[in-house]
Amino acid sequence: GAKDFVNRCFTNDLAKIGPGQAQYTMCCNEAGGVVDDLIQYLRSDDDVFLIPNAANNTEVVALLTAAAP
Repeated sequence: GAKDFVNRCFTNDLAKIGPGQAQYTMCCNEAGGVVDDLIQYLRSDDDVFLIPNAANNTEVVALLTAAAP
């Protein structure tokens, strides 16, 4: 379910790439403002590797934690 979760949290659609591929995406707040840009690597539907910028890492993790089931 990692792929579906990440798709709900970021702007780009992981369905457009396959396992072993990466894409550039944005993390936005509830108002639509950009919190950070990052790279997301799709390893499998249950394994996504995220690389946010170090300066905004804490805020991205906080938004993901709040959105997690």
